Amino acid sequence: MKIFYRFFLIILIFTLVTGLAANAYPGIPACILASENGQFSTNQKSLIQEARDRIENKFGPMKSKPTVIFFNKQDYFWPVTLNEYGSASFLGYKSCVMIGPKGKSIDVTAHELMHVEIEHRLGYWRRWLELPIWFDEGLAMQVDYRERYNLPKGTETSYVRQLYTVSDFNVSDNELLKNHYASAKSEIALWISKVGTGLVYDYLNSIKEGRSFESVWLSSQRERTNPSSGHSR
Repeated sequence: MKIFYRFFLIILIFTLVTGLAANAYPGIPACILASENGQFSTNQKSLIQEARDRIENKFGPMKSKPTVIFFNKQDYFWPVTLNEYGSASFLGYKSCVMIGPKGKSIDVTAHELMHVEIEHRLGYWRRWLELPIWFDEGLAMQVDYRERYNLPKGTETSYVRQLYTVSDFNVSDNELLKNHYASAKSEIALWISKVGTGLVYDYLNSIKEGRSFESVWLSSQRERTNPSSGHSR
């Protein structure tokens, strides 16, 4: 009987945990179920390549190799419901990019692939423990050129640096959420304009090697006045 109850308890915990994951992070169970990259249509291959080219032209060669899934219905991995635009999910041993029916564009594909490249450069745990959501999204927005995320010159955007968690950033108010993305894009664009695109992966790597995000961010502010500070990709 003890064995039975232990088995029952394990199944119950697993069901609860996966249920919570499916509701909060539907991409995670979908990524578990997703098979490795199979056959892509000509258009899909072109879209992936153009998105990768955009990232590499901006920041340099990509090293990540995610599983990419294109789907036409949000319940493709029923019972979870996926984002109809796109999402990136991470399991530690693999990462996935899910492109939905409204996300089949270079902007969305490049945005999600950039998330995966960030995770690859940082490592699974360092990204989870150190990287604030505003920086992650702001960096992904650098290769996302959708006009609705461009703010008028002079708009105050520094507030977004206080949004560290997913729950802080991903609010239910669509207009405010759009402003979060646009503000994060603006803040990171300003940062990159000072430090240069060639240092971005270096800063991510220093976090991977053990430095805190805060210390890296503060040091990058100081190094803005010293562009010859000896980083190399």
